[in-house]
Amino acid sequence: MILFPHIYLFEFIDQSRSPEWYRVYAQSMLVGLWHFSIPKINTRTSAAAAAETILANFSDLSSFTFVELCAGAGGPTTYIEPRVNSHLTHQGKQPTQFILTDLYPVVDQWEAIAKRQENISYVEKPLDAVKCRRIAARGRKECRMLNASFHHLDDETAVAVLGAAIREADAFL
Repeated sequence: MILFPHIYLFEFIDQSRSPEWYRVYAQSMLVGLWHFSIPKINTRTSAAAAAETILANFSDLSSFTFVELCAGAGGPTTYIEPRVNSHLTHQGKQPTQFILTDLYPVVDQWEAIAKRQENISYVEKPLDAVKCRRIAARGRKECRMLNASFHHLDDETAVAVLGAAIREADAFL
């Protein structure tokens, strides 16, 4: 029995014929939503929930590198990273790293994020989540994340992304 089926939502920015300027504009607008609060529609709440999920389920948290697939302009990770690393710092542990990736990387915005948050870096080249190989450095565990982006994937692509995560990563959120 499937209680909540996967829903694929069409978005213009997902189309290969979508102009780059439009994609960048739309992604920038979405990042802006992470900085804006509307009662009962607070995007930061979902980022906080993701951070709490990480904190509650990773006993060896500092051994992981978190790779955000389909990161867009990086909005959620900018809220998740400080919460997770603040927790680690309070435990006297080393911070963990977060890496942004996307099929259409927004390098200038990611570069600004990486300058503000030293534990966030990015893959500059386009990265297809279906073909993604292991990214974490040797000796580190890898957790792949899809934050507010799974709806961009049709069923076949969603299965392929999950399959790649099973083959190449140690965890998936």
